Amino acid sequence: MPEGHLEVELLKATGLKDVEAFGKSDPYAVLTCGSAPKQQSKVLPDAGSNPVWNETLLVEIHSDNPPELLISLFDKETKGKDEPMGTVRVPLANAYSQKKVPPTKYKVQLANGKFHGELEVRLKFYPKKAYKGTLTVKLLEGRDLVSADFAMLKCDSQQHKSKVMKNAGANPVWNETFVFETSGNATNLEVALFDKDTFSKDDPLGDVTIPLLKAFIKGEVAPMPYQVLGKAGQPQGNIVVGLSFTSKA
Repeated sequence: MPEGHLEVELLKATGLKDVEAFGKSDPYAVLTCGSAPKQQSKVLPDAGSNPVWNETLLVEIHSDNPPELLISLFDKETKGKDEPMGTVRVPLANAYSQKKVPPTKYKVQLANGKFHGELEVRLKFYPKKAYKGTLTVKLLEGRDLVSADFAMLKCDSQQHKSKVMKNAGANPVWNETFVFETSGNATNLEVALFDKDTFSKDDPLGDVTIPLLKAFIKGEVAPMPYQVLGKAGQPQGNIVVGLSFTSKA
């Protein structure tokens, strides 16, 4: 089985079973493909039986992956366990052989084996390759951080430090650009946030791992927020980062 990455464009669903007792369901999707990390879509509040995502997710394809993609639909609950809304099994043979599968509707199967509703998905397969070139990172700002002053950015054995925004509080604005030369081994950009101390060691405040595959494939990822996680994995605000990539032959 080929290795690489599968681009899954989650378009929309129609006629799903609305599992919410009061009001409408808040649907989201979880994508599973063998041993690859699971990918989750955004939650659509009150979208009910006919959610429209128009969202693109990237799934790693390993040599041990099964020949299908499992998409599990859930209703997001404020309290308690999220409620299943059904599953879809998407065969991947055509994606591997043809590299593209146009928008296709798949039936949604409930836990009792019956079908209820359809999910529309588009697929594109990218065979595994080494991405060598120039990665440009735009570190724009922080949002609701724990008083971060500066950031350390690491990628492919290279490191850059942002300017120190002393006393910038929870919403520092950096507006800085950094350049990394990728050798083909890079998969993520690691960003660590710190509070600058004059007389003691700088205090670590949280970390962000930003996947680079979309930038490698598309050439550019528009600025968007990435969640900062503390030592215990707790959310600690977001940083806004934009990416662009220029491939070298």
